[in-house]
Amino acid sequence: MAKSASGLQVRRVSRIILHVGYQKCGSKSIQEFCKINLPYLQAKGITTLQSTKIKKVDTALMAYAGLPSRIRQMRERFDLPDASDAEVYSAIEESIIAEINACESETICLSYEGLLRLPEDQVARLVGFLKTLTKNLQVLAIVRRQDRQATSGYTTRLLNTRLSGHDLFHDQRGQFVGIDYYEALEHWAKQVRRRNLTVYAFEDLEDVAHTYATYLGLPHDEVEFPPRQNTSLPAYGQEVLRSFNETFSAEKLWAAHAVDIKYALRELLPKDGDGLRPAASAAAGYLENFRRANRRLLRKYLPEDTRYNDDLKPLPEEQVKVELEPGELSGWVGRAIPELNISDAEKDILLKSLKTDGD
Repeated sequence: MAKSASGLQVRRVSRIILHVGYQKCGSKSIQEFCKINLPYLQAKGITTLQSTKIKKVDTALMAYAGLPSRIRQMRERFDLPDASDAEVYSAIEESIIAEINACESETICLSYEGLLRLPEDQVARLVGFLKTLTKNLQVLAIVRRQDRQATSGYTTRLLNTRLSGHDLFHDQRGQFVGIDYYEALEHWAKQVRRRNLTVYAFEDLEDVAHTYATYLGLPHDEVEFPPRQNTSLPAYGQEVLRSFNETFSAEKLWAAHAVDIKYALRELLPKDGDGLRPAASAAAGYLENFRRANRRLLRKYLPEDTRYNDDLKPLPEEQVKVELEPGELSGWVGRAIPELNISDAEKDILLKSLKTDGD
């Protein structure tokens, strides 16, 4: 056994595979694939860790890198309300090392989609710890051209924020969404070396879970593949969420329940139909911000035949906007409220308020 920086005895495993994202690039499919195939994976000497997870996501990794919101989550997870950041890092180390020491698997699979955009110092912190657990750290990243990634992420931004605009390329504060993939990948390559960093373009993959199985060296006929995960709503559903944010989210009565209502709406709304698509001129203008970075990305990290930069589907001259009929929004919200995990009295208050708000 080796020793960690904190002096703990560590059973070094043969390999750690760290999937670092990016968002809307199939991360949930990878996480669900690992979950549903875990007994099979363990029989092959491959496992995931429970000590790092909140639900299916390895949140502890982002906390260890230094993200304050995830550190807060891990304080709750470990029931350490007054712990310093350093004490949270130590608790994460101890729990991971204890789990690895107790298991027999030689390959550990980890996944968190936001890791790709960590600044260099946080990448170094996380990699430094993982290298105490193995001599073979393999990093997997999946990128998606920024205009398509931002468009796909519009539903997620509507769900998790008060975004109420139709602009697919800016957040609720008016700031650009998107990432310089080249710079982000350079941070990881510097810490793990280029040969240990595998990069795929989402546009080149028919099914992310199939690609992940191949990456792990698993025969496709022996594993189960999950259905597509975390799909964006079509344009009609997106407009219901957008209108909810515009009409209700900022009001005090609704603010405490807004996110839960929107997630209930996502389950109730129709799943068929096309999503919003940006105007061709807006997408072209947005991509200009990444032109130099994308040129470097293609030259260093993606294959010559990649479809990353292809125009896979012509964009419209103008972005088409969906309009709701009077009463449609309140009708959907009225159906969502009974699905909430709150008291009947709270539901009645919201329903009575809904009748007076209108659309």
